[in-house]
Amino acid sequence: MIRFLAFSDLHLGRSSSGLPDEQGVSTSVVWQRIVNYAIEQKVDAVLMGGDCIDRDNKFFEAVSQMAQGFSKLAEQNIPVYMVAGNHDYDSLPQAIHSTGAGTVHLLGAKGEWESMDLQFDEGTVRLVGWSFPQQHYQRSPFTGFDNSLLETDHPVIGLLHCDFDRASPYAPVEKSDFAASRLLSGAADYWLLGHIHKRDDMQENGVPFAYPGSPQALDPSEQEHHGVTLIEVAGKGRITTRFVPLSPVRYLNLEVDLTGEESDNIRSKVINAVREKAEEFNEEHPHLEHLVMDVHVTGRQSDFGYVIDQLDGYPNESSAQAGDLNYSVRKLTYALQPEVEDLHTLAEEKSPAGSLARLIIALESGQHTAATAKLRETLLKDFDYLARHQYHHDLMRRGREEKYEDVQRKALDEVLLNECKNLLSSLIAQKQEG
Repeated sequence: MIRFLAFSDLHLGRSSSGLPDEQGVSTSVVWQRIVNYAIEQKVDAVLMGGDCIDRDNKFFEAVSQMAQGFSKLAEQNIPVYMVAGNHDYDSLPQAIHSTGAGTVHLLGAKGEWESMDLQFDEGTVRLVGWSFPQQHYQRSPFTGFDNSLLETDHPVIGLLHCDFDRASPYAPVEKSDFAASRLLSGAADYWLLGHIHKRDDMQENGVPFAYPGSPQALDPSEQEHHGVTLIEVAGKGRITTRFVPLSPVRYLNLEVDLTGEESDNIRSKVINAVREKAEEFNEEHPHLEHLVMDVHVTGRQSDFGYVIDQLDGYPNESSAQAGDLNYSVRKLTYALQPEVEDLHTLAEEKSPAGSLARLIIALESGQHTAATAKLRETLLKDFDYLARHQYHHDLMRRGREEKYEDVQRKALDEVLLNECKNLLSSLIAQKQEG
């Protein structure tokens, strides 16, 4: 059995965001974990799918940290094979040169496909790879691909940094590009991809290809566990993979239902739910050091304003520990339901409460009315203003799986719906008090 440890999108030089008191967790933490795990498991080689050094933070420290890891692997006779992505097309060669060990290899330099046969005691594996020649590359790397690179009796693993968005400036490809070679005489047994930070295993006409995701979660949009992939090669067409969680940081959305909860118990209900979730993760996921939660408050309550007042300031006071796990709440969001017996009956009233009820019904059912259109237009202008602000520029362009503009439009109805419910709850509470 030939074993590889594979990952992409390390972005060495960056830190995970959203932790309390502006504390960051550098990706050098997970890089050290990767190096140590490779040595502990005595893998035959390490494979890297690009963007392993961050473009915006490619200081000497990041290149030096990468080179130190390469040297440590070289001391244990573990070679490294990689392709460059849009972030590290120019910094990876510096890191390789700094190592000076001769055990680190960049495939497909200058945008030219390259193959390399790796010989081990257990057999031979062919690697095929392509690297970014510059920051942006708007054509498919498969244009003019030489299929003879895949023509071998040995197992073939492809390395490629790419995007499945046709309009992307980051080497756009299609799923059919990976299956096309099946129609010819050769085919890769597995493709390791880079660029998207979320893990995704795919297959097209029998050809498996996968994004291993970033080994360390970098911001709250990167949910689920993050880590590396252990690839085991038993022969031609006999490749298995296993996910290994290594990220020291985990981001999580936690829903807390307040239906039927007494007013005075609201704050303790949320605090206990957060603590219990942290204790659960501390027990089940020993590799984690930081758990950052976004708490989504749901359920039926008669007075939204009172609920919000009870939870005022909680995120700033939420930092605590569950065993060795540091946990915190980054933000609270609300999707409460007003205590209305029949929303449709209320919607028939010619009153402010009736107008809000009609808006809520329209938004929940996806109806497009003159009122909802006007609200969406107003809110979209606010979103667009934020989108143009310099402080949000970096967030909008960093390797997102969805464009910021698409995300903000999806969020419109949720924001409007929550605000309408909040206003309706306040009106009902005022009416009951009066």
